[in-house]
Order: sequence, then C-alpha cells, then structure tokens
Amino acid sequence: DIGMVSTTLTYDDIVNMIGVPCHPADTDPDAVFGDRSDVVRWNPLGNPPAYVFAGVGALNQDVVNVQPGRGFFVRLRKADPNDETKTIPNPDLEVAGRPVTTARPFTLSLGPIWNMAANPYTTALPYANIVPATADSVRNYGYVYDATLRNYLLVSSLPGINVARTHVLPWEGIWLRTNGGSATVNMQAP
Repeated sequence: DIGMVSTTLTYDDIVNMIGVPCHPADTDPDAVFGDRSDVVRWNPLGNPPAYVFAGVGALNQDVVNVQPGRGFFVRLRKADPNDETKTIPNPDLEVAGRPVTTARPFTLSLGPIWNMAANPYTTALPYANIVPATADSVRNYGYVYDATLRNYLLVSSLPGINVARTHVLPWEGIWLRTNGGSATVNMQAP
C-alpha cells in the first residue's frame, strides 16, 4: 500500500537536517524533495569520506537515494510561480510512500565514524530505542541540527551536561557515531 506521509516544515529558507519516515514510492531526491531543492548527504564509505550533492556528478548518487532512516541536509525550494527561472522557499513537504512498520525494529547499517541517520517513524523516537546490534559499536549519543538556532543539540538516553533531549523528532535527522568501523543499529518503534 502506498499512502501519503506529509508534514509542513516551517523555516526561514535555511537548511534543515531531515529524514523521511516512509519507504518513498520514488527514491530519487528530486521526486521526494523537489527538483529545485538543495539535497546533501554525508558518505562515510567514500574514499575519502565526503558529502554527496544530489544531481552533482555521476559518482555515489545512490548515497542520496531517499530511504527511511537516512538523514539529509535539505533546503526545500520550488519554482517561483511568477518567474519559473527563479526559486523560492517551499515549506511544504509531502511524500508518497509506505510507512515504516512498527511491528519489528527498523535496521540501519552505519559506515565508519560519523553517519547521517534519521528517525524512520512518524512519532518521536526515544534515543534509548536506538540499539546497536553489537554492544558498544555506536556511541550513546547523537547530534540533531536545530535550524532555528543554527546549532547542534546533544541527544542521549543518559543524563549529562548539555544533553538537550532524549528523543529524535519525527522527520528529524541525527548524526550517529560508530566507535571506528561499520555498525548496525536497530531502531525499536516507540
């Protein structure tokens, strides 16, 4: 079944770190975010690791294919209805796709060191529900980007200094860090 998963992002034409809580009908970033949007994703498996820009260059474009659990830096843009040669902010994002099942944990593979991940669910995901398949293979904290503050917030299930919150919001991306090599996390539905 293909359903419509939608949200309205409110921002002042700035970059957001987001993810899509569904299996999109079309994984092309132009189809999901709009062909005028700026879409970037970190590739920890690159040689060297680097950002991949959607539609720029032929290499590693599979890295920016939109899938649940993947995080992206996105500035949503659309054509100006008064002048098709210009772009304007587009705060509305609707994605046709099949929601992620909550009947079992969502499994996400991570590359070495830093990874752009995202909450695959349409509800807030407690950080405690992000469980490494191998103990101690992933740090017990992550960072979400607050576009309003233009700063990162520390997220963890453990109390500590500067921990901003204990959950990842729906549609929100998060930086996760492995302890060196590749790893797998199971995200248990809230």
